[in-house]
Amino acid sequence: MAYRPDPPLLYERGRCITARDPSGEGGAFYSLDYDSRSPSANMAFPHFHSYYELMIPLSAGVSHFVEGTRYDLEPYDVVLLAPSVLHQSVYPPGPPSDRLVAGFRPPVSGPFGEELRRVLSAFESPCPILRLSPENRRCLFAPLNGIFSLQEGKEPVPELAVHAGFLQFLLALYRLRGENLYVAASHPGAEGKIYAVCHYLHTHYREEISLPSLAAAFFMSPYYLSRRFREVTGYTVTRYLQLTRVRNAQVLLLHSDRSITAVAEEAGFSSFSQFNRVFRSVCGMPPSAYRQKGREETGSSSPYGAQGSFPA
Repeated sequence: MAYRPDPPLLYERGRCITARDPSGEGGAFYSLDYDSRSPSANMAFPHFHSYYELMIPLSAGVSHFVEGTRYDLEPYDVVLLAPSVLHQSVYPPGPPSDRLVAGFRPPVSGPFGEELRRVLSAFESPCPILRLSPENRRCLFAPLNGIFSLQEGKEPVPELAVHAGFLQFLLALYRLRGENLYVAASHPGAEGKIYAVCHYLHTHYREEISLPSLAAAFFMSPYYLSRRFREVTGYTVTRYLQLTRVRNAQVLLLHSDRSITAVAEEAGFSSFSQFNRVFRSVCGMPPSAYRQKGREETGSSSPYGAQGSFPA
């Protein structure tokens, strides 16, 4: 099934394994997507999910942005993404890059909910990339390889086995979190400064930010910052900040009962009218309609199935 000699992670393009919570309650699910992505699949702007996600690249040259910070990956690194974290994969030029993406929502409302929440704390680490030694990597991937090997011929994968195997994987991940070998690469020069500016915008979007004040904070002229920022990100500083604020507003709209006026203020908008105008320009609908649509999609007042993304 796997085309690499002695691979630590079994893999087959086009394979997709899904399962629901075997109890039928709590809305838990698991989805493992084994496939490839070409550079044309690179998103113009980061997005978020309302569920947990991990990405394991199997090809070299892949990068991942998490809350504006760039992480350069090696094959078999694990990107850990908690719900509502803004992120974006960047695939290099050339042939498609192989990767495994797993989206999941474990049954934290069940009898082992407290233990599961402790296990999921591995996704709250300051570093969202897990890089392990070959031996530890084999231990971590063994439950995923067990799930992969469940499918024989055209028979469906037993959902209970997927559920059990994935929980074993999460336990292994939690146990090995302290063995992380990842060291963030530095990005020198102007490009590295722009990545630092992006991270600043993601962590200070609630504050009043102007181009002159931002440029002064990073010891650049406003003109130079504006030009280089657009070259690196494809956006003006103003538009990038607007999109970041809208993204955080989307999270609040979907996962809180705050009023829309309160959401606008918490997301960093100076007035409700500005929030409504910018939100419409990004999402194609007013904030109230976005919240209602998300709730209708799940048939619940807490739409955990919704996700947020931005147009190119």
